Amino acid sequence: METSVGLSFKIRPDIVVNKEKADCVVLDTKWKNLNGYNPSPDDLRQMYVYHEYYNAKRVALIYPGTITSKSSGIYLDPITSKEIEKECSVISLSVETKIRAWQKNIYETFNYWWTKGHDES
Repeated sequence: METSVGLSFKIRPDIVVNKEKADCVVLDTKWKNLNGYNPSPDDLRQMYVYHEYYNAKRVALIYPGTITSKSSGIYLDPITSKEIEKECSVISLSVETKIRAWQKNIYETFNYWWTKGHDES
């Protein structure tokens, strides 16, 4: 009888803020354009794993786009179908040709999402 060896995976999101605290946030950047579509099921599963692994209440996928926008969703418990206090957002950041303007846009978008934007859809 053969013994199978398990695969080993490392969990490495792009950005983790407040890793050891109750308000941990995980951000993962993607370099593909959504073009008006939803994130792939694999990307959403990856965010769910980050929720569980880091005990994060909020995670976000960050995509390049032509305009800056944000949408949020919540997870449902697979057994009870009740809402779980975990949020997954999709943030689209417009790609600027001037690096300083682009950095400012990134800062302002993240700051809005972090401080008050999570209460809105």
